Amino acid sequence: MFLSVVTVAFRNYEGVVKTWRSLRNLARDPSITFEWIVVDGGSNDGTAEFLEKLNGEFNFTLHQRER
Repeated sequence: MFLSVVTVAFRNYEGVVKTWRSLRNLARDPSITFEWIVVDGGSNDGTAEFLEKLNGEFNFTLHQRER
């Protein structure tokens, strides 16, 4: 099964971390593959920096609004 997970974030560091933890657990199931698409609305609470560090961990795409 293939899933596309889309997360929209704006100053929601804790919520993004919770989603990442859930996806990390999901990745353990070999019958499921997924992509994680995150749209960040210009967060300044560490959300974008956290997400940038994850690049390469999953099939992951980060879209950020230009300020």
